[in-house]
Amino acid sequence: MKELIKKPLLRIVYLLGIPCRHLFKKQFQKEKIQQILVFQLGGIGDVLRIFPAIIALRNNFPHATISTLTEFGDELFDLFPYPHAISEKYCYDPRGKHKSILNKFRFSRSLSRKNFDLIYNANRGNVIIEASIMAFIVGAPHRLGFEKNGAGFLNTVRITFKYDRYILEQNLDLLSKIDVKTEDQDIHIQIPERGKVFLDTFLKKYTIPAENFFITVHPGAKHDGQYRMWPLEKYSQLIRKIITRHKAIVILIGSKAETAIASVISSTVQSRNLINTAGQTTIPQMAALISNSNLFIGNDSGPLHIAIALKVPSLGIFSFTAPEQVIPVHQEHVITIKACNKPAYTHQPFLKFNQHDRKALEQISVQEVLEALDKFLPLKR
Repeated sequence: MKELIKKPLLRIVYLLGIPCRHLFKKQFQKEKIQQILVFQLGGIGDVLRIFPAIIALRNNFPHATISTLTEFGDELFDLFPYPHAISEKYCYDPRGKHKSILNKFRFSRSLSRKNFDLIYNANRGNVIIEASIMAFIVGAPHRLGFEKNGAGFLNTVRITFKYDRYILEQNLDLLSKIDVKTEDQDIHIQIPERGKVFLDTFLKKYTIPAENFFITVHPGAKHDGQYRMWPLEKYSQLIRKIITRHKAIVILIGSKAETAIASVISSTVQSRNLINTAGQTTIPQMAALISNSNLFIGNDSGPLHIAIALKVPSLGIFSFTAPEQVIPVHQEHVITIKACNKPAYTHQPFLKFNQHDRKALEQISVQEVLEALDKFLPLKR
């Protein structure tokens, strides 16, 4: 019932975008900014890509209060190297207590009492309309965000989202629109002390010596997984070959929602060199495992972006999504394999998948991945 109501409403707002886009533009008044809300509804990778923006906002508005609104609380922000830059973290739960339209409205209204002066709204794709409506209800006089074909017109300061450009750079382009300067465009993350303690305990528990070749593998994907996950049987074949050829230790990682996926691979491979940690670690603990690995392999999902930020040699498996949107250019420690050559982009309003998209990943062979890994496997960090 919710979808029957929600989608037509969002479609109506979308259609109003082009004729009404000039009604909400407003001159930005930098000197009046005291309360800032950084708003990102996406997954792990999307939140990591706003870390540089938070730092830039703190440097440019040293006396302002900065809060965040994401699906994550302290668990993900434990990786943020400047925790004192954030005053408060608001957690948005779209699949739980904020699932209904009414509860979304109530939540947005409750935030309006915080009197934010600026909302940095770096949302795209299917949530761009919903996020701009929520920001409008929160009521900050200045709302900085993307627009695309009318979507996002409720933002008062906006730029057009581009399909062929690295998203982090576009996030920072938003800031340049309000004359906020960015000194560092890299994503910096830190492993908290308790993550390091977990790693030491883990290595001792499984008697993994420092000299062992250690690979982390993430076979899942949180959003639209059926279109972004390389087949599990191929992951199983790949892991078995890696263990046989290179005697490597392979660690399966993933969230609680991905426990069943990892269990299928673990039961298929059945090797002492394969350790399944899916559903058993926090995000900082998972990041600690990735940071200690010689190599990361995974789909286009959050753990891949953690690995890239940590500069761990990484192989990302893509289907129809565009690596140039989510992978920084000139990264020698990252190799991407893409199944489909057609220019398909996920970060657009009302995206629809088709059966061809689902089958695209099946075209990537185990041998193709193994040949790509030859650039990394002989190396040790």
